[in-house]
Amino acid sequence: PEVEGEEGQRPVLKLVLRPREVISVTRGSSFVTLYPEDTFRFTSGVDRHKEAPVIGKQWFSWCMWEDMHYRYSLGDARPFLSSPQQAIGMREAGWLQAGVDGVVMVAHGERWYDTDLVRHEDEPARRQMQDLIGHLALLARSGHSGLPAGHIVCYDADPELFAAFLARVLESCGPEDWVPLRDIMGPSRPVDYEALMDSVLGSPDEFEEDEGTEGEEGEEGEGAAAAYGGGEGEEEDEEYEGAQEGDGEDEVEEGEYE
Repeated sequence: PEVEGEEGQRPVLKLVLRPREVISVTRGSSFVTLYPEDTFRFTSGVDRHKEAPVIGKQWFSWCMWEDMHYRYSLGDARPFLSSPQQAIGMREAGWLQAGVDGVVMVAHGERWYDTDLVRHEDEPARRQMQDLIGHLALLARSGHSGLPAGHIVCYDADPELFAAFLARVLESCGPEDWVPLRDIMGPSRPVDYEALMDSVLGSPDEFEEDEGTEGEEGEEGEGAAAAYGGGEGEEEDEEYEGAQEGDGEDEVEEGEYE
């Protein structure tokens, strides 16, 4: 939408970069690739199955208009390291100026060094996506969007590869590729955001119904159990008394026979 400007300024439309061709950078098996699409979609893959089995191989995909807000999907993903040795090496190289306790998830073979720091099973993939989006923000200019429209897929990428990808995007796009944000189609499928939130947080109405149902079921169950238990007890008592009487008669008969 147009933004109201101050006196002497004219309102402008918020623009977004929409590449029209596939853009990709690679380094060995690592890559970052953008596929043209009228939405903001990201997919991140991480493979650490050899040095950190607890991380293994994982993928995570997120779309701005289809999934939970960035704050809940990506914002809380912590940095991660593949081993304690990597943390020590980074400290000695001067890349870490303090400890990693309470800040960075450190993999230790089949487990995490501190499991209390883990918030998502696929947190490393989420963190890599968070880094990607942070680098893409550098494309923003004059108040316009930094995230380009499209589906961006990254695999085992790092800041160096992200920087190379940004340079390739700028080389491949021109002024004509900046289009009004309102021209972007948005979600590729209709999304019921209220239902999406209910699926995660639960609907208050459902909780009330469940509580009422549980109460009714409890009362019915107790009544049925009491009725069933009472009937069964009476039958058992009658059978037991009859059996006792029968046993007595048998004993008398046996005595008479003897």
